[in-house]
Amino acid sequence: MRRFIVFLLVGGTNTVIGISMQYGFMWLTHNPYFSNGLAYFIGFWLSFWWHDSLTFGDIEAKSKHRIYLYVLVYILSFIANFISLAITVDYFGISPFIAFIISAGVFAIVSYLLNLRFVFTNKQTALD
Repeated sequence: MRRFIVFLLVGGTNTVIGISMQYGFMWLTHNPYFSNGLAYFIGFWLSFWWHDSLTFGDIEAKSKHRIYLYVLVYILSFIANFISLAITVDYFGISPFIAFIISAGVFAIVSYLLNLRFVFTNKQTALD
């Protein structure tokens, strides 16, 4: 349960920073897709460092090549994020500022499940 709570705290902090960047980039560019992509690209590095050292830092079975798996998980999570952003903005007509929050939730769920399963693996349960 501790790992899941730390994941939520780290992810929550990264999400606040990321959404702040999205809002700032949106203010500058008026393009929700560019703003979303740039913020997630910048947030990738902070996210990996925090999750590697804080969330999953106690896992012994770490691969030195886990950055490549993390990149793949991040890309897949971002695809889910982007699809949810497009659906909420283009299909439902929701404001990009609200859609950023919804798509961040989709990203968080997909990212946690894939990271736990493929990147930071061990024999413990998902909520340890």
